[in-house]
Amino acid sequence: MYNNLRKWWDQSLPGEKIIVIGAGSLGKLTVDCILQNKECVPNNIGILDDDISKHDTRILNIPVLGPISLIDSLSEKKDVSFVVAIANNSIRKKIVDENPKLNYRSIISNRAIISPLSKIGRGCIILPGTVVDPEAIINNHVIINKLATIAHDVTLHDFSQVSPGVNFGGFVDFGECSFIGLGAAILPNVKITNNVTIGAGAVVTKDINVPYSVYIGNPAKLLRKNS
Repeated sequence: MYNNLRKWWDQSLPGEKIIVIGAGSLGKLTVDCILQNKECVPNNIGILDDDISKHDTRILNIPVLGPISLIDSLSEKKDVSFVVAIANNSIRKKIVDENPKLNYRSIISNRAIISPLSKIGRGCIILPGTVVDPEAIINNHVIINKLATIAHDVTLHDFSQVSPGVNFGGFVDFGECSFIGLGAAILPNVKITNNVTIGAGAVVTKDINVPYSVYIGNPAKLLRKNS
């Protein structure tokens, strides 16, 4: 595996290099976003993943160099930035917690509409068609999938995730490591605590104060608490 990394490094070109951590669906979308944005030349993009079956393969013609542990060989190199493209919020957080000093960068599609009056942290992935209104705050390592709308004065906390087609009303506070499914909506002024899962198509009309819980339906109601 180190040979693959060395070969990639030797074939890379001067300038910034981007390492995408995760070779799944989100990794593919992230690579596509980097390529479409022309953020760096393809030779300077590499992928890490612990799935052995993906090693020595290519995703959108970008090489999977080996396991995530290869971060150790890259962390001290100059001009290398990282983005964790793993959909599982807890795993994404674990990787970042274990590697806090990496140079994490946000990947923001040039086909997203982002207000210059919003704030976006590091390590985020914002995919095409997303709208982020003024004074929205997107904290660190947040994933916002295609065609989501983040209204004014919304706060998305670290490691949260927004699925395609989600709509946030204004002044929503969305907790750390929380997840909202396809086409769901949160009405204005609602606060969601940490580690909440909101099912696809749900409509959240009231605050959710129960961590590690799952809510579904319209209006959204508690389905279960996870241990």
